[in-house]
Amino acid sequence: MDTTHKHSHTISYGGLHVHYWESNPQNQHTIVMLHGFRSSHQGLMKLAHEFPDHRMLIPDFPGYGQTDELTGENNLVSYADFIAGFISELKLDNVTLLGHSFGAVVGLAYAADHPESVLNLVLISPVPKTNIIYRAGNLYYLIGRALPSPLNKQWLTNRTLNQPVRNYIMRTNDPVIHSEIMREGERELDQLNPKINLENYFSLSNINPEIWLSKIARPILVVAGDSDRIARLSDIIHTYQSPQVTFEIIEGMGHFAPAEIPTEIAAKARAWLSTDPKIKRVNPPSEASQ
Repeated sequence: MDTTHKHSHTISYGGLHVHYWESNPQNQHTIVMLHGFRSSHQGLMKLAHEFPDHRMLIPDFPGYGQTDELTGENNLVSYADFIAGFISELKLDNVTLLGHSFGAVVGLAYAADHPESVLNLVLISPVPKTNIIYRAGNLYYLIGRALPSPLNKQWLTNRTLNQPVRNYIMRTNDPVIHSEIMREGERELDQLNPKINLENYFSLSNINPEIWLSKIARPILVVAGDSDRIARLSDIIHTYQSPQVTFEIIEGMGHFAPAEIPTEIAAKARAWLSTDPKIKRVNPPSEASQ
């Protein structure tokens, strides 16, 4: 059942109109989900539906989906500040931050500066310090940055370049899931804003998650895959080794895991969250209430 429209909301703060998706608002424990690079809340909805016993919130980052673009630069730090405003505006506390890829490091940056509002974190395929995304795509994005408008958008949305890469990143053999992910890729390209895309990408070049980790005492679950062709498992383990971090390694998992294996990821995350005595729960909502 498609509940996208039913659960869509818009709020305004800091001069921005911010769109977010919500489910299970009656539940006590809140998970704020942060989507990945070039995506929107749509990229995490399959995973969100696997958490019926939590309140789920997925904001669109600035310049994505229906959220306004920032007046300044759209980078990791400004997006972490954006999440601070979102959490403050909705008066949330003791939340779990669940981020995928780019969204995972935005969540980590936010938690490093606002540890009092975060109960714990779940990082799915987080971008590592040894940044294969940056190395592999550097020339592609350097060309995009050098080209004037509208040539930069034509380059960045070139299907001949983008579709084979998306096929390469995918690990699923299910034709239905494969088709869904390719359609999502088409939607992302149709909505791509070159300025935002380039600012997002180049803000990854200088990240150092180890510094953020050193400031966070909250428990962190890192879910990674041994078949991820973007965020390599060895790089993730090297970057995120820290006393507060628990690793869950999923065999065969790739970078599009929230769309490919949402049930398996959610099972790992729910099992880990269930061990935290500070998380209060209510009975899962019925289908009718959703």
